[in-house]
Amino acid sequence: AETVDRPGEGIGWRTLPGAAIPNEGWVRFHPAPAGRGTVATLRIRFDPPGGPLGDGLIKLLGATPLDMVADAALRRFKNLVETGEIPTTARQPAARADTH
Repeated sequence: AETVDRPGEGIGWRTLPGAAIPNEGWVRFHPAPAGRGTVATLRIRFDPPGGPLGDGLIKLLGATPLDMVADAALRRFKNLVETGEIPTTARQPAARADTH
């Protein structure tokens, strides 16, 4: 993908020709009201696979798989920025063994 990084403003990208799902997007950062942190806004544009049929299916579902992936990615990013780590349900190596 081609990327554009504008420090203090945001990051943008565009997939290269031949990508499985051509898309482009932008993440913008700006101060939240009353000095309460930073607001991150994600915009993505893509051509759904399947042409008109794929577009109709997306409208029927009300959300795209890309929406769901973007939401999860923004939540992980928020956790990383706020806490320095990404929560996981994976077993930790230091965890006690199951006794059941």
